[in-house]
Amino acid sequence: MNTRFLAVIAVVLLITSAVWWFYPREVEWEERKGAFHALVQWGLQRSYPNTQFPSEGYMAAFAERQALHARTTEPGTTWEPMGPTNNGGRTLAVSINPDRPASVWIGSAGGGLWRSYNEGLNASWERVTIGFPVTSATTIAIAESDTNVVYLGTGEVYRYQDIHGGVLDRPTRGSYGIGILKTEDGGASWSHILDWSLNQERGVARVRVHPMDEDNVWAATTEGVYHSSDGGATWDNVNPVIMAMDVILHPTDPDIIFASHGDQESEGKGIYRSTNGGTTWTQLTSGVPDDFIGKIILDRHPTDMDIVYASVGNGITSPTSTWLIRTLDGGDTWSTVTTLDYARYQGWFAHYVGISPHDPDLVFLAGVSFYKSTDGGFTTTSSGGMHVDHHAMAFHPTDPDIAYFANDGGIYRTTNGGTSYENLNAGYAVLQFYNGTGHGATDSLVAIAGAQDNGTWMWTGTGTWVSVGGGDGSWAGIDPTDADIQYRSSQFLNVSRTLNRWASSTGISPPGGGATAFIAPYVLAPSDPERLYAGRNIIYRSDDRGSNWTATNGGVELDGNAALAMAVSPQNADVVIATTAPDRLPGASGNPTGVHITRNGGTTWTDVTGSLPDRMFMDVAFSPVDDQIAYVTASGFGAGHVFKTRNGGASWTDVTGTLPDAPTSAVAAQVAMMSRLMPPGSLILSD
Repeated sequence: MNTRFLAVIAVVLLITSAVWWFYPREVEWEERKGAFHALVQWGLQRSYPNTQFPSEGYMAAFAERQALHARTTEPGTTWEPMGPTNNGGRTLAVSINPDRPASVWIGSAGGGLWRSYNEGLNASWERVTIGFPVTSATTIAIAESDTNVVYLGTGEVYRYQDIHGGVLDRPTRGSYGIGILKTEDGGASWSHILDWSLNQERGVARVRVHPMDEDNVWAATTEGVYHSSDGGATWDNVNPVIMAMDVILHPTDPDIIFASHGDQESEGKGIYRSTNGGTTWTQLTSGVPDDFIGKIILDRHPTDMDIVYASVGNGITSPTSTWLIRTLDGGDTWSTVTTLDYARYQGWFAHYVGISPHDPDLVFLAGVSFYKSTDGGFTTTSSGGMHVDHHAMAFHPTDPDIAYFANDGGIYRTTNGGTSYENLNAGYAVLQFYNGTGHGATDSLVAIAGAQDNGTWMWTGTGTWVSVGGGDGSWAGIDPTDADIQYRSSQFLNVSRTLNRWASSTGISPPGGGATAFIAPYVLAPSDPERLYAGRNIIYRSDDRGSNWTATNGGVELDGNAALAMAVSPQNADVVIATTAPDRLPGASGNPTGVHITRNGGTTWTDVTGSLPDRMFMDVAFSPVDDQIAYVTASGFGAGHVFKTRNGGASWTDVTGTLPDAPTSAVAAQVAMMSRLMPPGSLILSD
């Protein structure tokens, strides 16, 4: 077993936030709702069975982890990054230093804050060490009056304090936040200036700094618009309308502020203006759509301060629509520039409008796809060459041809005003891998894993991985006797097989229908290279490498829920453990989670949930030498996270010990290996 691969993938699993589509093309409805399915799964996994994420969330676990790490880490122990170093991941923010434009900052959804001193070229990205548990960097603001001052907002939220699905499709969040951090020395050290460590369900969507005063700071947050006049030492919620998504400032008159509020039909949604520094606010309604359910992103004309643009998103389910509107009179009235539906079904999640500070007729419209306009947005040209699902952009402060773009595929730029685009992801290692990875038992330099919204990737011993599949990369596997035979999948158990390391491939999905997890499990039997199991609400078995499938358990569901994780005994291909979980969406059974075992190849299954807590069991591992011994890991909070059975599931023992109380995603069991503590979220156990 390639333990280094398992260890590093486990670490990557900890920092994942959520999940999406790889190629810029038209997709089927279930596929195109990837963001929705991913965020629901991500949030529900961590909150279940409760309706709210605990206030202290990861912060208490982080402190526990730090203390435990200090006690157990061996002197000299280091981790080697495996990559991929040739593909980025979901990126939410980008900012350019106005004094030193070669210094570019980007905020990832699952890998923290990064910076390049070389325009993002030549693999020059470096992760910025903050000293706080920040995985999602949602917004970055560099002070123009002192570029050593940088503000960082955290927490990615799309529906106010809502965890579960309901009568509508309701994605919730892509990460949890701890408020706003600040550096005054260009990133060398950071302080926590808006401390939401005990309110981690909150999020910061935008931070803006007034160009004339680095202490005049504004933040659009889930709780409303916050303002500080002393560099973040104190804050006032000056417009407490929930789900503030953006705020823009007048460059010369600090009293004039615009703010947008609302996402997924939150109360008070719309555009607001203050003309007295935030003391009072007026909602602007003339010409502003009132039937949108998404969010609004703002930008303003570089020279005419009465002109403001707003990208208004609607879609999450059909029908979808997008409005680009603008005001020519400082917000009193608004008119529609275009109804080009660039945000489409992700008006709640990913879109913006960007106006060039050098040429106000050059406007970029971005959402699922990307468009360029040279007449202020009235006519547009579709632009390719980048990953879909766009979140943010930044214009070069002096060169009108250069701009940077952040999307679900990482970071890109144009150097010719949008005629073409280049990929800058070399060295930006933030790709978010799911559990269910594969390693080569006969070749230690091959592994395969599925990535959020970035397909399936094969590792061949270097940081440059090989892309071998699209969609939301999901579970993957490698034949235990022949590393050329590999398996990949995308969302909802769309499985393919190759016999020649993806020179060609064949679709081998099990029968469709029934409840299926967005990231659904399938596993190979280590002792029998022909045997596969795949899980929907029914577990399917194949004895010919997936060419044909048979429903196990007589075609009867295990418990009405979808399969979540599976493992096959290393000694006996007939022994399998499967975990199940509800999705809590319309039509779901609502049954609690379950753990089930078969010892006859699926002819019958036994419910061995027993005394295990009602949590989502994200992974299973058998002992390599005794399949009576197995482990399961539990997500959520407030209960144990690692459980062990020594009698084939007849009883379970909580072996969490001193591990932090944090969602735990992966486990691997090995013999004759010293236990290595992993960061909270995943671990390797020795038997």
